[in-house]
Amino acid sequence: MQDFFHGFNCRSSKSLNRIGIGSNKWSIAAFAAGTLLLAIVLTVPALGRLFCIAPLGMAQITMIIILALIPSLIIQMSRIVRGR
Repeated sequence: MQDFFHGFNCRSSKSLNRIGIGSNKWSIAAFAAGTLLLAIVLTVPALGRLFCIAPLGMAQITMIIILALIPSLIIQMSRIVRGR
C-alpha cells in the first residue's frame, strides 16, 4: 500500500501542491488500479486463501492506510517547507 502512495512522490522533486495531484492521469490510473486490485484480494475470500491473506477488520485496514500514508505526507511536507 505504501508503494501506491510513494508513486506520487517519485513523479517529481517538487511537492504535489506545486505540480498538482491530477497532472499525470496515468499515475492516478495506476494508483486506482492497484488499490482496486488490492481491495479485491483482501475482500474476496477465495483470493485471500490463494494469496494466504488473513482476514482483516476495518480497524486494521484503516491502520494500514494511515501508516502507509505517513511517509508520503512527511516527504511532501518537507518539500513544501523547502519551497520545492
